[in-house]
Amino acid sequence: MDTRAFLAKVLPSSGHYIIVTGKAGGKPTKTITHDTIEALATAAAKADAQDREVWYARASFRSDKPPAQDADGHVPKTPRYTKNALLIRAQGLDIDVGPGKPYKDRTLALQALGFVLKQLNLTRPMIVASGRGLHAYWCFDADVPAEDGYVVSHALSDGLRAHGFLHDHGATSNIVGLLRPVGTHWRKETPAVAVALLSDAPPISFASFQNKLTAFIQAAPVRTEDDEFSTGPRTFAPSSALRIVEQCRALAAIVEAQGAVDEPLWRCMLGLVKHTEEGPAQAHLWSQGDPRYSVADTDEKLANWATGPATCVAIARAGGDCTNCPHTVSSPIHLGYAEVEPSVPTPDVPPTPLVPVTSAPQKNLDAPLFQFMPKGYRWNGTELQHSSRDDQGVWHWRRVSDRWWYPYARVREEAGTSSLRVCARGADKTWREFVLQTELLADERNLLKLLAGHEIVAGKGEGPRMREYVKDVMQQIEFAGQESRTINAFGWNDDGFVLGDTLITGQRTNPVILGASIPDAMRHGFRTRGTAEEWSALIDKIYNRPGAEAYQFAILSAFGAPLVQLAAADLWHGIPIALTGESGLGKTTTCLAACSIYGPPGDFLVSAHDMGSTVNALIQRVAIMKNLPLILDELHDMKSAELPMLLYALSNGVPKNALKADRTFRDQGTFWNTMTFVTSNVNIMSLLGQNARSKAEATQVRVFEIPLPKNYTHIFGDINTKELIEIELLQNQYGAVGQKFLQAVVSKRNAISAAINKLRVRYMPNDSEMTRERFYYDALTTALVAGKVAQSLGFINFDLKAIETWAIEHIQDLREHRRNTLSSIDDQLSTILAALTDRVVRTKHFPRGRLRPGSIEHVDTRGIRHPIARMAEMDRVLVITLPGLRELCREFTIDVRGLTDRLEREGTLKSASWLGVDETHGKIFPFRGTDLPNAGVQTRCLVIDLDVLEGAVRETNNVVQLTRAQ
Repeated sequence: MDTRAFLAKVLPSSGHYIIVTGKAGGKPTKTITHDTIEALATAAAKADAQDREVWYARASFRSDKPPAQDADGHVPKTPRYTKNALLIRAQGLDIDVGPGKPYKDRTLALQALGFVLKQLNLTRPMIVASGRGLHAYWCFDADVPAEDGYVVSHALSDGLRAHGFLHDHGATSNIVGLLRPVGTHWRKETPAVAVALLSDAPPISFASFQNKLTAFIQAAPVRTEDDEFSTGPRTFAPSSALRIVEQCRALAAIVEAQGAVDEPLWRCMLGLVKHTEEGPAQAHLWSQGDPRYSVADTDEKLANWATGPATCVAIARAGGDCTNCPHTVSSPIHLGYAEVEPSVPTPDVPPTPLVPVTSAPQKNLDAPLFQFMPKGYRWNGTELQHSSRDDQGVWHWRRVSDRWWYPYARVREEAGTSSLRVCARGADKTWREFVLQTELLADERNLLKLLAGHEIVAGKGEGPRMREYVKDVMQQIEFAGQESRTINAFGWNDDGFVLGDTLITGQRTNPVILGASIPDAMRHGFRTRGTAEEWSALIDKIYNRPGAEAYQFAILSAFGAPLVQLAAADLWHGIPIALTGESGLGKTTTCLAACSIYGPPGDFLVSAHDMGSTVNALIQRVAIMKNLPLILDELHDMKSAELPMLLYALSNGVPKNALKADRTFRDQGTFWNTMTFVTSNVNIMSLLGQNARSKAEATQVRVFEIPLPKNYTHIFGDINTKELIEIELLQNQYGAVGQKFLQAVVSKRNAISAAINKLRVRYMPNDSEMTRERFYYDALTTALVAGKVAQSLGFINFDLKAIETWAIEHIQDLREHRRNTLSSIDDQLSTILAALTDRVVRTKHFPRGRLRPGSIEHVDTRGIRHPIARMAEMDRVLVITLPGLRELCREFTIDVRGLTDRLEREGTLKSASWLGVDETHGKIFPFRGTDLPNAGVQTRCLVIDLDVLEGAVRETNNVVQLTRAQ
């Protein structure tokens, strides 16, 4: 690998780049900036050819010139300073090797590195021989913002130090630090030694690298308020001035002189000791031997030292004795940290070297990082052991188990009890997880029975050790203050957003424990594949074209799913987006493409056909997603009676109320605020229109249907959509965009919430129709705000104004379509009236009250078959038996309840009391007062006012035909 190829791999793709050169064997002196990696590599090769030392800065920078003065009043001499950093592409690690260095040769250094990588569960890095020492690089598959790199660089260094790995903390944690590029030479000795690649490694996901360091990111000190990447005032790990003075010659000289040194050097001592455990009191003690000493002056100097601990560079510049210092630290403050006690006592005979947790995937799951190994325990590669002394005081290792297993999390369950999540490696070397209820610690027999069920079998005398091991680990977790609670749904949770088994916050990601209600296939998170840039490029190529606004709206709706809750509206909980039409229009694939924002598309797809009639199962799946989108595919296979119930629940944010046996309402327990997707080969508006009008009107406005016309895919004529969507996108690009999008949404949630509510005001209903359609306009508002956020992050390039115009026009189309489907009830009524022509008998009157003698009417039944209705022409009423009406409705597949509801709502029905008969039991004699054989038969009937009926269906001539005299 030459210099150019190396720099192209470790440097980001944009920004200004820096190399620094110096005399052979000397320090960096000359800074050179370039706008391209190729020009940077050429300059590095030229300087190396002139026998100069060459270093490069591993970040790119916003500006290629230093400011006249930065916000702190400092004047950087070069553009290579943290606040100017733009991007990084790799995380570097500097390891010192050689006489007087932490590792005497490369073999020992690489062995120690291999050990700590397993402890941290990190992948193998690229290794470079940097002269005598070593550099290691984790190269990322995408550029990383400098602020994220800053956090992770410090976390990596802290993690390495926590496990005893010796390295240059300053070079590792400094994103603008200098390292030597491959292809140049280390010239501190003669002959010069080439900087060369020892072993390469493929790029990795920054998110996965970051997740492995979560524990150290959480524990990291917060940075200074003035730092661009800051979250608050800075704190430091405890460091002792007394330990520092034992190792730092410069500080020892100041102490020996009792503070009688030049004032700049004395001030550096104050700035260092101020940040130690002993603090200002020790600074006064070491200063009071100087004749110039005064309490007030020293207090003033201490108060005015507003930055971090004095650095080695500052001390050397002030005249400190830093020549040939054996330490490789950026500040003497690092020399005062307490040494970490070994996790196990040292036996008289050194035991087999420890073997840390190894990453053995099962279902793409790595073993969780074991952070809580109690003192006195170890895994030696074949056994889990505990150390104890015999009667002579000699240390011995005793076996706890022949399997490697450990509790890694303490969980507070919903019921209030505690449990431990345990990870165990089976005989096949794969990792498995199980739950251990802490109540079992009171019963060794049942504890061992549970462990044996997971192939952890206690040998003779090992049962008590296993129990003590669990108690000791649990105590370690408790001391660390690490208690989790189970999460039973994805989405918004406290101050973050749960995606899979990860809680995304504005600054970092944290692991969470998922409850038992989460499906097994989704328990280990929504994986990622590809990059955000590649996903965005494919979405742009496929969907960013005129005429594709319907598909674009679906994609924006998926971005909008997590934003629904931010509206904080009582009546807005999301709405199903229904893509309907014949097969081959890309309905399901578009929904999958939209959901690929957050993870593998298949994780977001549920077939209504596969779920059968279990609407509750579909609703439960939506509740688990909570604030993430879900695709309900093939909804046309659902039972027609259950469709309105499902759509109503999806837009209402809660399941339908249900009663318990004692007639009290059952606790619903779940809720959601999200956008769902529905696909169907049948027009849903039309399906709903076949129900009772009142139900149809209420449900039709709770689904945003997008009927796709035939041959709609002609707009994609210039590309192979099947290959681009199904192979390149759905199989190879998913999840990366969602993590970045959610991180931005969490960080800016207050501003996003304000933007949603501001836009909602624009679409406030100003008439009854808009009031009915409020869900449509809320869907549009959510999609547009989500689109603006996604656009600002570079994920989409859609014309949002064109999408808004399309959506408003589409809402008007839906209104018209809704009216058309609802008017079909008029058609149904006309059908029933036409069918009554040969089933109705006609009389002049309908007798009201007591029958008078001789008032029996003769009925002409010619052409009449089995009469089910009676028309009283002079009284203008039509009496139809309910059994007869149900018979006709069954014949013509008409909803009898919907029909009767419509007639009653429009005032078409008369009360039976109008007839002057007793309707206490709801039955009348429909043919009373006629000479028909069934005149004495009593049944339930509808009494219809013909004048009102004629007005209700005046667009047809069925009433005229029905009332025409024979």
